[in-house]
Amino acid sequence: MTFFGVRGDRAARAARAASANGVFASTLALLAAIAAGAPACSSTHLDPVSADAAVPACDSTRTHPPDVGTFSIDAALPDVAFTALAADSARADFTLHERYLPCRTEPKFLVLRIGATWCEPCRIAAASTSKWRGLEPAGSVEVIDVLLANAEQQVPTAADLAAWRVHSDADVVASTAERRWFALDTAPNHMPYTVIVEKRSMHVVGLGHGWGWQEYPQRLGALFARYKKPNPWSSFVPPALHDGLFDESEWAVIEGMAWHGEPVDEPSNRVATSPQAAELGRRLFFDETFSSNGAVSCASCHAPEKNFGDDRPQSLGLAKVDRHAPNVALASYKHAQFWDGRADSLWMQALGPLENAKEMGSSRGTVVGRVAASYRAAYEAVFGTMPALSTDARLVNAMPGTVAWDALATDEKRTVTGIFVNIGKSIAAYERTLRVRENALDRYARGDVTALTDPERKGLAGFLHAGCTQCHAGPRLTDDAYHVLRFPTGRQDGLADRGRIDAFALLEGSEFNGAGVWSDSPMALALPADRDRLLGAFKTPTLRGIASRGQFGHGGTLATIEDVAKHYSERGLKDSDAKAVGTVDAWVPEFDTGLRDSLVPFLKVLKGDSVDSLAPP
Repeated sequence: MTFFGVRGDRAARAARAASANGVFASTLALLAAIAAGAPACSSTHLDPVSADAAVPACDSTRTHPPDVGTFSIDAALPDVAFTALAADSARADFTLHERYLPCRTEPKFLVLRIGATWCEPCRIAAASTSKWRGLEPAGSVEVIDVLLANAEQQVPTAADLAAWRVHSDADVVASTAERRWFALDTAPNHMPYTVIVEKRSMHVVGLGHGWGWQEYPQRLGALFARYKKPNPWSSFVPPALHDGLFDESEWAVIEGMAWHGEPVDEPSNRVATSPQAAELGRRLFFDETFSSNGAVSCASCHAPEKNFGDDRPQSLGLAKVDRHAPNVALASYKHAQFWDGRADSLWMQALGPLENAKEMGSSRGTVVGRVAASYRAAYEAVFGTMPALSTDARLVNAMPGTVAWDALATDEKRTVTGIFVNIGKSIAAYERTLRVRENALDRYARGDVTALTDPERKGLAGFLHAGCTQCHAGPRLTDDAYHVLRFPTGRQDGLADRGRIDAFALLEGSEFNGAGVWSDSPMALALPADRDRLLGAFKTPTLRGIASRGQFGHGGTLATIEDVAKHYSERGLKDSDAKAVGTVDAWVPEFDTGLRDSLVPFLKVLKGDSVDSLAPP
């Protein structure tokens, strides 16, 4: 069965269909898999269908039923161990067999909502539980949010669970290290993924993905009826669709896309909000004389007329690099920078290109000498009197690893590096002033249903139904997490790009990381333990501005929005491709060409015209 073009859907999942006039209507799929029959009765289970059946003798050991290794209707769940927090935030670790209740005479349901900390629809589902709970018999339904991964694709920590617990209405919030839970069944499915279990058999009686809160009373009500019990939600009427298209959970996701928010606090940069530092940074951002050939500046790859991005596949400084330059207009809204997160602050990122041989090919000595000669007054207005420096001749080409650097005294090296760091912090202060203008999606999300055309609205519906909002949600349309999607490489040597897994050594080894002496508020580096999960992973880019970009993906190898939609629909490079690296995230769905093509009009709405508030008129 196909659910709005998503392959591998099941009869138990919600169906969406286009009406004759092209406006979507929301209906419930027939509970075919559920109505097909109840689990077979064993010597330790009450037959849930036969109202006259006697209660068999109980097995005091309550051995968990054997599972078949997959998540499918009428198969038992595997006996998995969980780290968990109860509703009162008390530690509530458990193993699944502890939920096994073979001796009960009434049906008991376990609702497992499986998601990840970065999944916005999962958060909305977690916060909406109270909208449908309360009518069922006490103790008959238990809801557990199971989080499979955090932003670094690690098993969520106790801190992750506690953060989730703040807005979750579930009975329990849990995580598990069982990797097989990442592949819930044979078809790729997006989250939240719901598994309903009848506790007397531990058999799955319901499966589905992307359910809004209003689907639970209908599906659970049908299950109560199946087991010959009164339907607690028999009078429940689903709320009307927003704009005739979106249920309440989907509309909540859309509302969250409306532009709002401010840049993140940057404690490692004490001048992050200084107007004087920002003005100095603006001048430095556009100065080509810092480069070794006098022709490359920060703006060469982050051009204002290109919304502070680049329309070339791979950016070009002194030479062509291996990746496409991302738009920096919203860079100050997150800490981690670059596609692989190898810089943990915006000022650390700003320093990288200056000494990169392929980008600006300069050195900290050369840059500092140039600032001393041309920007001294502006520099001292922000940072105070500039320390005495060696002669320009001694500073030229001086940076770690060069003969010129080795010739400097230790205190000179520290002085030069300190000024160099302040240059990066000034550029970061400037980038913090950049903003984007609102677009048609913002107007639509705030209630102007005329802001989008019918094809654009249909594309937005497909964007939600296909699971795109797992990662592309919120005002910047990104989860700031790292995912494996197997985009083609942009490396000049043609090799696969290993992404996040190679960034940790660069971050740990840098003198400019947030834990180092140049940070204005040093903090410990938060580094994942299981780095193998991040082979081939890259940070989710913001989709604001996608409509005006010229190239896509970390390698810049996809030329059009249509190419991007096609890449996602096919779940990236195949295993047989020699340039494929890493394992594609299990929650990335496949979808057909009809849905793929419908996404394009909506994606073209996502303009992100940048505003430079400091630019001269």
